[in-house]
Amino acid sequence: MANGWLDLTDGDLDHVLDMKQNGFTPVNTKSWTNTEFDGDVHSLSTACRSVPTFGNLEWNRTLGQSRYGLNNASTASWSTFDDQACGLTARLYCIEQ
Repeated sequence: MANGWLDLTDGDLDHVLDMKQNGFTPVNTKSWTNTEFDGDVHSLSTACRSVPTFGNLEWNRTLGQSRYGLNNASTASWSTFDDQACGLTARLYCIEQ
C-alpha cells in the first residue's frame, strides 16, 4: 500500500485498501478519515465529535459533517474524497506502520 509515512501521505498509494479484518474485500466503501491526503486534519469545527469532556474528544456526534475517503482509490481520494453527514455510516481504516 505504501512504503512508510511519507509514501502514505504523498497523495498516491501503491495499492488500494482492499481487505477487511475478516479477509473479505469491501466494494466501493466509504471510510471516515477527517484528513487531507497529507495527513493533516480536514476540519475540527465540523467534525463528527461532541464537546470535549476531561480533555477527550468523543466521536459520536450525529450533527454536522466530516471527511471520508474511498477504499477503492489509489489517489488522494483514499483519504479525502468528500464530506458526508455524521449520522450516516462509514468504515474506519486500521493502518499499521
